[in-house]
Amino acid sequence: MTIPNSKAANPQQNPILNDPHKYPEWHWQIDSHMKAYAPAVPGRRPSQDIPIAPKGKATNELIPNQFGEQFPKLELVKEIRDAVHQWREAGYPGTTSATRELLNHWNPENRDDDEDRKAFYFAQWDALLSHIYLHEIRPENITERISTINDEHNDGVPRIAHKMATGTGKTLVMAMLITWQTANHIEHPGDERFTSNFLFLTPGNTVTERLQAALQPNSPRNEYDEFDLLPPGNGWKANLNQARVTVANRHALEPRDLYAKVSQLARQVLGPHSRNPSGTETQTQAVDRVLKDMNFKEKVMVINDEGHHCHKGEASKRENDETRWFNGLKAIWECGRMLYATDMSATPIHIGQRDKALFQWIVSDYSLLDAIEAGLVKIPRVPTVRDDVEFSEMRNLYGSTENRERLNFTEDPKNNTLLKSGLRSAYENYLKTRKNWQRQQIDPNRAEAPAMAVVMNTVKNADRLFQWIAAGRSGMSELSNQNANGQAYQRPRTIVVHSNLDDPKSNEINAHIQELAETYRRAYRIQLAGKTDNEVIRAVMNTVGRSGEPGEAVRCVISVNMLTEGWDARNITHLVGFRAFQSALLCEQVAGRTLRRSHHTKGEDGKFLEEYAEIIGIPFPLSAPEGPCPKCRQKPCLCPPLPTVDIMPLNKQAGYMVDWLNISGVSKKMSDDAATTITIHENANPHTVQGYKSASAAHRLEPVTGIDDTLGQHQGEPVSATRYLYVTAAKAVGEILKRNPEPGESNSNHTADRAGMFTELLIALKQFKSDGILRGPEEDQWAGTEHDWNQTVEWLLSNVHIADNTVQGTARTELERDPSSPILSSGSLQPYKTAYDTAKIYGPTTKSHVNYAHCDSGWETEVAKQLDQHHVVTRWVRNHRLHWRLPYYADGQQKRYAPDFVAVAELPDGRELHVIIEVKGRERLYDAEKQVWARDIIIPALNRELAESGRQYAYLYLNDLDKCKKAGNAVAELANEVSN
Repeated sequence: MTIPNSKAANPQQNPILNDPHKYPEWHWQIDSHMKAYAPAVPGRRPSQDIPIAPKGKATNELIPNQFGEQFPKLELVKEIRDAVHQWREAGYPGTTSATRELLNHWNPENRDDDEDRKAFYFAQWDALLSHIYLHEIRPENITERISTINDEHNDGVPRIAHKMATGTGKTLVMAMLITWQTANHIEHPGDERFTSNFLFLTPGNTVTERLQAALQPNSPRNEYDEFDLLPPGNGWKANLNQARVTVANRHALEPRDLYAKVSQLARQVLGPHSRNPSGTETQTQAVDRVLKDMNFKEKVMVINDEGHHCHKGEASKRENDETRWFNGLKAIWECGRMLYATDMSATPIHIGQRDKALFQWIVSDYSLLDAIEAGLVKIPRVPTVRDDVEFSEMRNLYGSTENRERLNFTEDPKNNTLLKSGLRSAYENYLKTRKNWQRQQIDPNRAEAPAMAVVMNTVKNADRLFQWIAAGRSGMSELSNQNANGQAYQRPRTIVVHSNLDDPKSNEINAHIQELAETYRRAYRIQLAGKTDNEVIRAVMNTVGRSGEPGEAVRCVISVNMLTEGWDARNITHLVGFRAFQSALLCEQVAGRTLRRSHHTKGEDGKFLEEYAEIIGIPFPLSAPEGPCPKCRQKPCLCPPLPTVDIMPLNKQAGYMVDWLNISGVSKKMSDDAATTITIHENANPHTVQGYKSASAAHRLEPVTGIDDTLGQHQGEPVSATRYLYVTAAKAVGEILKRNPEPGESNSNHTADRAGMFTELLIALKQFKSDGILRGPEEDQWAGTEHDWNQTVEWLLSNVHIADNTVQGTARTELERDPSSPILSSGSLQPYKTAYDTAKIYGPTTKSHVNYAHCDSGWETEVAKQLDQHHVVTRWVRNHRLHWRLPYYADGQQKRYAPDFVAVAELPDGRELHVIIEVKGRERLYDAEKQVWARDIIIPALNRELAESGRQYAYLYLNDLDKCKKAGNAVAELANEVSN
């Protein structure tokens, strides 16, 4: 067997492997960092619960067998798959004539070339065949095993579960099950396997309304007609019309107050004479009420949509929504009214329990990875970090923010900085996606524009964010509810949705909901006539992106805590999360709201064209899912802890010792007749920084398979607003020295005072900024191009006066040494023990005085490896627990920081070059100041003081993984520059 398309050998170029309507022929191998790699493996992916969020660490370690064994296999699913395959190959023996006719009519292979009939997905076909096989054929060995599972986990209630990823068509499978059951009940009215009574239980009103429209046989938009589920002949439609279908919110099964609308006096009069003196329904009465429209002589087939919300829970915990749903289900069984129950869910996991294990009664599995490889869903891309130790802030906006319960977007408090940065970065990526949609026009049925969803932690924060965006104060004009002239759109682009919309017990409404509802009523009088405010907002949300419907113009949905389950908006391309995500399950559930495809266009190879969903702020775990240890298979883990290693200087490697000046501070030394003088012109011309954009540092967006993207990528180097001023001052110093070359090294009394110039130019810039003469940057994160900086530098130099003695004076910076220990070295390290984690420990070393390098990240470990192996580096050391610090000034105070490495290279003339190396995975507060002081102040001062010692210093800043992998080469290049 060969891959039909050569591109399929590359998961980046062609992530979609399979025809969605046919049996899966291939699946990608997944490495230990959740990334697909070639070659593809023939056959269907085994049934396992594998995460879909990459870790983000670049690796060449491909260990598919070990990786695959980490995740639990669904053995029952495998057994059923094998049995169903044999049954299908044999021609479905044991089925009724009605079933055989339906299977022939529904077979995806019989529909491929018929343009008038929509072909079913293999995901739907697989769930349907598994279901029919179990309940019509009833293989004894499998049914007994399922019965045992239900006795243990469901108090004997007969349940099965179909695990189908979001977007794979669960609703159509439900319609097919109704058709199959009803047809067989009419043909064989006495057969206990079949019924025409169906109860669908849902977790909320959104799902309830959607299923009512899809599953009632006489509904104008039912699935039976939409997908041609009935074979030719009038009898099939007549039989289907006999089906009794009830769709109810799961709250309906909870016993009600019989006298809810009765006065207290009436309660006292009626109570003693009622069957229920307490005034509350019994559980049996609640069941009878819900099933009142059913044929009492027949049992009821129950389908739990989003069935992960229904389980009996843990005995040690008090009753919650999940257990109440289960108690209602159990009551139907104990009343003798249930045939069996079926759970439909993308994530059939025990929510709310300590052990969030998959349901034991899963009988078919079509995972999100299967759906991605068949092109049935968008491919999720999440921010990753190249440094696998530091957790990306864009991946965990909420967890990286302090005091997050009260955000204020009209002001600029520190606790909204990261969220604003994430929103603007997502918005810029959104604009790029929108341009691509406008250019492609690949599907006339696709929504006019993509949309963004934002999940917030509280109602108040959601309302504040809504005001900030909707009123046009965010700068995200495409999402504003006002045009450039401040006039409100008749069809708002941004809406806010509160989680209580689906709670029938809640009547909470606020001004924003009321105002939005009234606006939509005016725009859609017919569709929304007679609806309450909550019903209006729910109708808008349920039709996001649909032409001619109330939600057609919506481009941003702000929700509280959880986007509504069952929401089937197809044009959501970006998701920003700002709430607590306490489990991997919740991450996947919220992310799943973005994954429905916006179009179903196929390429020349007959497979769907890939689509992507950009997901930020959702902290998908970077480790294996919760469950037993992959080695000992126990929980809690019984494996021994990581081995320890002793880190110490070695006498036998004393020849590789590195020492340095222990610098405690800096001071200026000037003659009496010289001073650093930079003054501001009184009439400075205003200057506006052009070409900048609000942004955070660029973050890489990675899918498990497919093409990477970048969030917050701009021209030039991403910098903070504060650093823009620091870099401008540093560039101005460089320009001054370029125009006024320093005298030769021999005349040390005429060395430019770089520190003084830098400090005074920075003061000037801050003054210009404070006076409003320098406009922009104003926001928290900026990306300025080199052209922008050069313009600002020229403007600055034209608006300040620089005294001659500033450049050619006798002022200079001198280093202050710590008197208690003026010299430090690698030999001063006190031995200690630590866990031998290969991601953080490099060694044993060959060219370092210290036997192991204890690093903070994978990047640093890579640098240690490169320094130890490069021929130009003669010795080196990792500055960990060696207490070497460099001084710098920020916010008017002296601070100190520890550089990461010192590497030594021998120069051709016999001198030594000591390279101070700093490794940064992301920019933090004061990083700009540290760089300026180390590179432009400390190192020049070191080189002056040690000029006669045969020692030269240089500075190396590594902020990219590729640079880290070439650290030895970078040291060699610096040595070559110094020697020339």
